[in-house]
Amino acid sequence: MPGSTKPPEEYVSEIRDAVSAAASSPTFCCGRKCLRTLPTPEVEAHLVDIFTARSFGYAGWWFWVRSLYYSNLPMVKTKQATAKTRSTRCSVFRLPAIPRELCKAAFLVLLGIGERTFAAHCPQASVPTSATASDHGLSGIPAHNTASDAAVAALVQFVLTLANEHGVPNPRFTLTRTDADGPDNILNLIHLPPFITQNSLYIMYRRTDTIPEADKVSARSTFQRLLKDQRLTNVKFSQRSRGMCELCKDLRLSLQRANSTERASSVMEVLRQHLQGAHDLRICYKLRLATAVRAWELPRRAETAMISFDYATQLTLPISATETQNEYMGTRFGLDVNLFGICNEGAKEYHHFLYTEGFKHGSVEVISMLHYYFGLPSQVRVANSHQLVVYTDSCSGQNRNKYVHAYLMHRVLAGYHEEISWNFMAVGHTKFSPDRGFALVRNAQKKHDIHTIHDWIRIINDISAKGEYKCFGYEVPDDRFRDFKALFDETGIAPVQRIKVLPLSEILYSATIAPDGRRQCTVRLRLSSDEELQQVPAFKSRLSAKELSDGGSLPVWPDGSILQEGKLPPLLPRKPLTFDRHRQLLVNVEKFVGISPEALEWWENLPHVEGPRSDKRARGKAASHAAAEAPLTFDRHHQLLVNVEKFAGISPEALEWWENLPHVEGSRSGKRKRASEREPERRDKGKEPVDDPPSSSTPSSSNRTGMLASSSAAVAQSSSTL
Repeated sequence: MPGSTKPPEEYVSEIRDAVSAAASSPTFCCGRKCLRTLPTPEVEAHLVDIFTARSFGYAGWWFWVRSLYYSNLPMVKTKQATAKTRSTRCSVFRLPAIPRELCKAAFLVLLGIGERTFAAHCPQASVPTSATASDHGLSGIPAHNTASDAAVAALVQFVLTLANEHGVPNPRFTLTRTDADGPDNILNLIHLPPFITQNSLYIMYRRTDTIPEADKVSARSTFQRLLKDQRLTNVKFSQRSRGMCELCKDLRLSLQRANSTERASSVMEVLRQHLQGAHDLRICYKLRLATAVRAWELPRRAETAMISFDYATQLTLPISATETQNEYMGTRFGLDVNLFGICNEGAKEYHHFLYTEGFKHGSVEVISMLHYYFGLPSQVRVANSHQLVVYTDSCSGQNRNKYVHAYLMHRVLAGYHEEISWNFMAVGHTKFSPDRGFALVRNAQKKHDIHTIHDWIRIINDISAKGEYKCFGYEVPDDRFRDFKALFDETGIAPVQRIKVLPLSEILYSATIAPDGRRQCTVRLRLSSDEELQQVPAFKSRLSAKELSDGGSLPVWPDGSILQEGKLPPLLPRKPLTFDRHRQLLVNVEKFVGISPEALEWWENLPHVEGPRSDKRARGKAASHAAAEAPLTFDRHHQLLVNVEKFAGISPEALEWWENLPHVEGSRSGKRKRASEREPERRDKGKEPVDDPPSSSTPSSSNRTGMLASSSAAVAQSSSTL
């Protein structure tokens, strides 16, 4: 270090000689060669700054050096939002006359300062982690997070090869990528299967033998950063999805196994049309949702209201947030609770209806809770809206059937609505607002101890304070469940033909006035989002054409009066708990720590059958042990094989394992045999006969039985001939 009395000219000359010597050394500086590649004009401009700083004396010189060092330290925020402090680590260095970044060695040489002298005058420089370059070393060795062009190209090729082998293209979503050397490329998004994550992809990359070890990226963070390469923008990771569309899964599996370009193109076109149809229905849903929100904000009678409803997965009681070993049986084998959700899309409200086991979750229960919802004082605007838009899924057992169809028509006939638009989401693509409400309930369930259905309602009502949507919980009393099947069975409403299997997107109910002044309803169907509405008969005639010609008259159509409180259908009876079931529930509940006496009283008062405990449980236990030791029956084994063959992508080895399960050999039972004989006749009715039916690589159990009988007959004939 030069002394305080050394002239500035001599100090500048020593720095020029030191820079020249360092630049000529091949091992000095860092891997970026920041000192050896400095332009001469920048070095000379820097020496002029040094001459000026040395002219202010020894103290002024070190003041300038410390200012340069501390200005290079990054600013970091502390816990206080307004206060800031300097970090003790300097990743790169800069000088006023040199615009590029420098490493620590070049910084000290250009200032003519040694390591110890610099640490003595700058205390923070003595920290071991300070004053080092973050992205290049100091001895010419490449840093761990750098990758050569060959390594990047090998990684990109590895990911693209894996995507072509296991990925599934999405024909509806495309990506336009502009290349510098050619025209724009239109690429389909490729979704990797769910078992390939970033972590598993990195492990596969490190273990592969197709890439030399010298061309592999070692750091995981660098690997994840390189996955954002422009050539991999169309490769996406996918997550595990439940309730996936069966058609999508079959088509994507066929696309993976396509053995020709023509076959892959045809499957891609079918998949594209299917996804485009689901997308159009989703767009229509969002547009109607925006219209309902705007209509609800008007301070008058709602011209348009929109609701959507669905069933959630069954809940259980009791539930403990901190489950103990003794509480395990109570939570896994507790009381079943049905959760039915109705979302008022315009008001952004979730209404959850809960009831315990004893009632099913079919169409009658759906109509009963819909009628209960329309009778709530807070939903008067929805119950009397001019136009009501209803969205459901296509579950035929609950929503899409003739009974819900009759209920909606009765609401139009009764004058509650002038028009009802009943819309269906695409099968397999039915994620909509009720599912979001169920997710809120599931998240709240994990944080509370729930012992009774009243605890469920309290927790659901507490969700209202969080988020944009509000939640309301109701316990459905027994007198609200009515046998609404009479809406269809005892009236002249005509069913929609094949309502459960047609690819419907909308059923429109419109009120009309007959010439005699009576209120009538017209029903029109829409098969897809781009087709026109088709009118279908709303009522069925109980008189034939001959009876009408003889002077008969049409029956009197329903007027909707059955929806009034005094004329509602009869009550739906609840199925009480058996004595053994009720007793076992009480035993499980008493194991919960901290359960209140009121909760125990609620469990004791559940509807159940009074009487002594039967020995049915003991007989059932002995029968289960005997069934576990006995082989499968022929019918049971056949049904298992039929179910397994429906799974897409199952391997021949897995099918062989299922076929070799211990079972009783023989013919099918009479009832199942008669049903199996009727099934082909019903399925093939109205079809043209096929001379050469397609063969299956894995015959079903009935086919194997037929082949076995044919083989036996052939053997017997051969024996008689001999």
